[in-house]
Amino acid sequence: MNTYALVLNQLYQFVYNRKIEEVIRPNWMNDFGFPPSYENKSHIESTLLATLLPINLGNNSVLFNVHPKGNTVQINKEVRNRTYLGGVGL
Repeated sequence: MNTYALVLNQLYQFVYNRKIEEVIRPNWMNDFGFPPSYENKSHIESTLLATLLPINLGNNSVLFNVHPKGNTVQINKEVRNRTYLGGVGL
């Protein structure tokens, strides 16, 4: 989990995006060339960027700007390239 230490008189831009990882569930049938079953692991990546506020806004102020990095979801899918049957030419 990300944790951030915030200081006063800053403008914080919190940018996030969603990623989904599809990993193959371990199963003996996968090793023989049967189509694998996948398990989805979803997580969010974030970045916090800080810039100084102009002096005329007063002291002890903090501003937040929260927005997604984009409107798309990145999906990383694991692919199996070799099986026992493929190794013997079937």
